[in-house]
Parts: sequence; C-alpha cells; structure tokens
Amino acid sequence: MAGAREQCDAAEGYYREALELAEKIGGREYEAGLRGNLGALALDRGEPAAARPWLERALPLAREVGREDIIASNLHRLARVLEAEGDLPAALDHARQALAIFERLRDRDVEESRELVAWLEEKVSNHE
Repeated sequence: MAGAREQCDAAEGYYREALELAEKIGGREYEAGLRGNLGALALDRGEPAAARPWLERALPLAREVGREDIIASNLHRLARVLEAEGDLPAALDHARQALAIFERLRDRDVEESRELVAWLEEKVSNHE
C-alpha cells in the first residue's frame, strides 16, 4: 500500500507542476483536466473534502472550453463527493448528468457511470 501512496504523491507533484505551467500559458483545457485529476487523486485517497475545490474549479473550466469528456468526468467525481457528504439527491443529479454525456460520447467510462447512478438511485430510494 505504501507504494500506491508514493505513486499518488508523485502524480500529485507532477500534476501540480503541469497545472502551474498551464496557468502560465493560459491553457484552460489543460487546467481543467489537471484540476480534475487532482480531485480524482484526492478521491482515491479517501479525501472527498479535499477533492471538492479541485473539481468545482475544473467543471466550469471544462464547460468554458467545451470539453464534454472532462465535464462528464468531473460531474461523476463530484457525485462521489456529494454522496460522501450525504447529499444524495445532488449526487444522483450529478451522476445522471455525467451518464447522459458519457452515453452520448460512447465513452469507455459509461459502465462505471451507470453503476454509480444505479447505486445512488437505490440509496436515495432507501432514504425516502
């Protein structure tokens, strides 16, 4: 497990370096992707609160540059954050939005997205 943690730490360093460069050159598309990747790393570490600010900044950037794949990925990630925070209706809404985009794009992440939506729908129905 220590090896995985070290790999995440190394990846975070590289992502942060690349993000700094993207910001310097005005690479909004790269910035959106890198911020999303930093959010994903935080989620992988089990730190949804740390993921939220990265993802909340990545999503509008992805929308600004029209990258639907990055939009969908960050909606999916934000759904996971919202679920961890206990906001199941918002989590389900984000997951459904992500799924709709993944399906339209015929993205490789569509099955994972479908599973998240089904899981959240079940959780929401159990809470009602």
